[in-house]
Amino acid sequence: MKKLLFAILLSGWASTVLHAQLLWRVTHPVTQKSSFLFGTMHLANYRYFEAHPAPFDSLKKCSRIITEVDLTDRGAMFSMFRYAAMPEGVKLSDSLSPAQWQKLDSILQQGDPPIKAAVYDDYRPALVESIISARMYGDAYKDLVYERMVPIDQGIADYAYKNGYRRDFLETPEDQFEVMFTKPSLALQLRSLKRLLQGEEDSAMQAYIKLSLRMPAFYERQQMDSMEYIMDRSVTGDAEEAVWTRQLLSDRNTLWLKKLEGLLDKERCFVAVGAAHLMKEDGLVAGLRRMGYAVTPVSYK
Repeated sequence: MKKLLFAILLSGWASTVLHAQLLWRVTHPVTQKSSFLFGTMHLANYRYFEAHPAPFDSLKKCSRIITEVDLTDRGAMFSMFRYAAMPEGVKLSDSLSPAQWQKLDSILQQGDPPIKAAVYDDYRPALVESIISARMYGDAYKDLVYERMVPIDQGIADYAYKNGYRRDFLETPEDQFEVMFTKPSLALQLRSLKRLLQGEEDSAMQAYIKLSLRMPAFYERQQMDSMEYIMDRSVTGDAEEAVWTRQLLSDRNTLWLKKLEGLLDKERCFVAVGAAHLMKEDGLVAGLRRMGYAVTPVSYK
């Protein structure tokens, strides 16, 4: 539950120098051309991006915009449900006790719009948990629900598409859905969902949820130390979850760095990815530095 909550928000942070920074200048070691690397947050409002001259001006200096996936591909949603489907003959309700199933139904019907748990009986626990988690953040931040705002990464993608920028993507939607829904075992997903369902009786989980609901505010104020604290508290000690965390962040970063090397050689690029992918020694900032690029922070002031 904790790790999935975090993945939804930033879908991470090593040395003090790397903290408190969302925007980075990436200077090519030979051509000295500057590109930019920006950390997004999936539930942050695009208005935040437009309101700050530094990231928006940095984007306008570039000729190519690079995002994790093509967020203008509305057909990708159909692929998501295919990857999130349970194996043939397996039902989510069969893996939960009657009390847990009733609890899930109650939570889903409290949302807007209300949904019966039976609608998701053929889908993996990770999808169900992501829906519950997104609703939790929507309830806490009424101006950040998807019907009323454009998420920051979606806004950047739409801006690039509408203004004719050359665009590239670090992975396909299918790559992303695979790591979210099929790489973590059903057993791991069920353990996580069950922890969420018993959250009301789990004071530690309730405290974590309450703290993590402040993540959008921490992001907008660039309080990365607070975000790192929340990330550290998401670690449960589950060995299988640790493997999935590596697949979610480190393994993808390695693949993205290989692709970025070829793209950054060609022209000025604005790279927008989840902020969790920037930090730590296996993040994009440290990785680009190891490849010879000068990566320096860009102030918002």
